[in-house]
Amino acid sequence: MIVVDSSVWIDYFSGADTPPQTEKLDNSLCTKPVAIGDLILTEVLQGFRHDKDYKVARKLFEDAAIFVAECKPFRTGSYHQSKPKKLAIGFPNQC
Repeated sequence: MIVVDSSVWIDYFSGADTPPQTEKLDNSLCTKPVAIGDLILTEVLQGFRHDKDYKVARKLFEDAAIFVAECKPFRTGSYHQSKPKKLAIGFPNQC
């Protein structure tokens, strides 16, 4: 399964030549399960200017796995009251 970002979907539907991303997406549509986030799906579908193009895309997404973002409330009070954690900052070559 591959997860595809909105920029790749937009390039794919607009016919932009951005290999290897759109080429990989095109090949994967026939061979692998494709996944998309709900917010990405919304962003992509809102970009269509013509109803016909929207319907083609909507049909294609019927077979995609759609991941739904879980929204949790953010409590600013508890965030500001908590003590900052010390982070160890290392360098990539240090093991």
